[in-house]
Amino acid sequence: MFVVIIKNKVKEGFKKEYLEASKLMAKDTSMIDGCISALALDSKSEDHVVVNYECWENEAAFKAYDGSAFFKYKSMLKPYFEGNTTELYEA
Repeated sequence: MFVVIIKNKVKEGFKKEYLEASKLMAKDTSMIDGCISALALDSKSEDHVVVNYECWENEAAFKAYDGSAFFKYKSMLKPYFEGNTTELYEA
């Protein structure tokens, strides 16, 4: 199992909009071959953070993903996005 955690910093006052678009993206990502699950999470400890969690069958499945779900929603996410960090884990 291969896990990707993306911590997105969102512009002040736009967390709701970013989270809604991120949930749509997660739903599409979860339907990609090799993806076990994908979620968009509202951080309760940080006011301007939305976390995207993706669980893949393995690193190869993640690397084979072409980013199609992200590109589909990029225009909805970009106006509210300030930056992010990505963490990768393997079980």
